[in-house]
Amino acid sequence: MFQIKKFKNIFLIYLLFLYFTAIYYLFIKHTGGLDSTISEWLVNYYGGFTRRGFSGYFFAQIAIYFDISIRFVIFIFQSFFYLIFLILIYYFFRNMKANLLLYLCLFCPLFMTYHVAELEILVRKEILIFINFLFFLFLSLNENLKKYLNVYLFISIPILLLIWEPIIFFLPFYIFILINSMNYKNLRSLIFSILSIFSSSLIVIYFLLINQYDVQNETLMCTKLKEIFNERCYMSLLYLDTSIKENFDSLFRDIKPQHIFRYLLIYLIGFFPIIYLARNLKKKIIFKINILNNISIFYYIIICSIFMPILYAMGLDWGRWVNIHYFFIFCSLYFLLKKGNYNLNIHVSEKFKKIFYIKNKVILVFVFIIFCFGWNPKTLFKGDIASIPGYRVPYNLIKSINNNF
Repeated sequence: MFQIKKFKNIFLIYLLFLYFTAIYYLFIKHTGGLDSTISEWLVNYYGGFTRRGFSGYFFAQIAIYFDISIRFVIFIFQSFFYLIFLILIYYFFRNMKANLLLYLCLFCPLFMTYHVAELEILVRKEILIFINFLFFLFLSLNENLKKYLNVYLFISIPILLLIWEPIIFFLPFYIFILINSMNYKNLRSLIFSILSIFSSSLIVIYFLLINQYDVQNETLMCTKLKEIFNERCYMSLLYLDTSIKENFDSLFRDIKPQHIFRYLLIYLIGFFPIIYLARNLKKKIIFKINILNNISIFYYIIICSIFMPILYAMGLDWGRWVNIHYFFIFCSLYFLLKKGNYNLNIHVSEKFKKIFYIKNKVILVFVFIIFCFGWNPKTLFKGDIASIPGYRVPYNLIKSINNNF
């Protein structure tokens, strides 16, 4: 009990630091920043129906109604979204048992620290995907509420598709959680349930695919933004008329073997704790669909990640994709533990230490700090590995506060 209480306090302090840092930089950015942290949220329907325009149009209407800056509206909602995200994270992980492997997974630089280490990805639209998935996990854990799962997904996923359509690549993780929550009686009921749940999403996807959005639509949107909000188009606002083929061409024109090698190492090193975690989970649940009992948790992860290569081929923000991918895998695995569908070997931490011949506590702490706070990938695939975010983030924060105040 003491260890859990001590962990709760440390974890809460860690999350409070992340929130304070995020709010500070979001405030700085909203006053005139020119990166995608703001531009992505400015995308709207003033030039016609387009992908990712729902939230921007909603923010624009609020700004007009209250006669305030649209950037300030975005800042308020970003602050709110990030707060909700951290609250959900706290309640989801707060009772984590003292376990080195779980701690390495939780504090991995590919997870929460990444949001403040790489400010370009701070509270981008995937934050809503994170919130949605965490709410989904909480509903799935509650026996009295999980009957609302179908309705929740039927309504929420189409809305999220209008805000950030790449959520489609992560729907297998939702299906994986549904399988573990509902334990469908046969394959027919599973297929029928999935089709009914995502039928509304398929309609939205259809309209997104057939929608024609060209330079004239983009010009009209930019003109309206200038007239109404005195905002010019930049960064994310200028990619709406870009086709999938153009994205592919852009990537394959610039990518080099060292980029692929670097991200293979990022996956190998950063994902090693959760891969080891997956390999040491022992199944307790007996699925009614027998074929599901023959698939290991490791292969479930691979199946759920089947669309990830498409996402990497479509966009240059590989650091973001790693962060999102890590979030879905780790939260899904920890859900299985909380749900009681799987058990973790109580000796897994000791086995993990033996892999690296770690016996001394001082060396253990050193390895933990280096792994969790000693590195992180950059946002774009061309970027090299950033060093010591555990030092750089607080140092840059203090330096920025001194310069601005």
